[in-house]
Amino acid sequence: MDHTQSVENSASPKQAGLHRVGWVNTFVAAAASSLYVAVKCNFSWPKPADSAIAIAGAVSFWVLTALIALALLGVTIVRGRRWSWSIVAIPVLVACAIMVAAVGRPHFDKYRTQFEDVAQQLLQEPRDPDSDGYRRDLRIADSISPTPM
Repeated sequence: MDHTQSVENSASPKQAGLHRVGWVNTFVAAAASSLYVAVKCNFSWPKPADSAIAIAGAVSFWVLTALIALALLGVTIVRGRRWSWSIVAIPVLVACAIMVAAVGRPHFDKYRTQFEDVAQQLLQEPRDPDSDGYRRDLRIADSISPTPM
C-alpha cells in the first residue's frame, strides 16, 4: 500500500502543474476576451487608432490559448489523466465575448441622418463670441430615453 501511495504522490505534482497551466491559460483567454469586448463596444480604451492593434492582439491570444488548450487536452487523453474544466472554459469565454461584443455594440448608423442634420445646423449658426466653443443640451434621437441610475 505504501508503494501505491508513493506512485500517486509522485504523479500529483505533474497533474497539478497541468491544471495550473490550464487555469493560467484560461485567465489569459479571459483577458483577451475583455480586451476584445472593450474594443468592439467602443469603451473609452483603447483609443480608436489602437483598436485594430488591440483586436489583433486579442485574436492572437485566443489562438495561442486555443493551441495550449488543445495540447492540454491531448496530454489528458493520451496519458489518461484527470480532466480539467479549464479546457472547456476557453471556448466558452471566447463565445461569450463574441456574443457580448455583437449585442453590446452601439449602432450609430441608425441615427446618421440626425447627426448630419445637427452638424449642418451647427455649421449654419452664427458663432457666439461669448461662448466657450461648446454647445450644450444637444439632443439626437429624442426617442431614446436615458436609463435611470
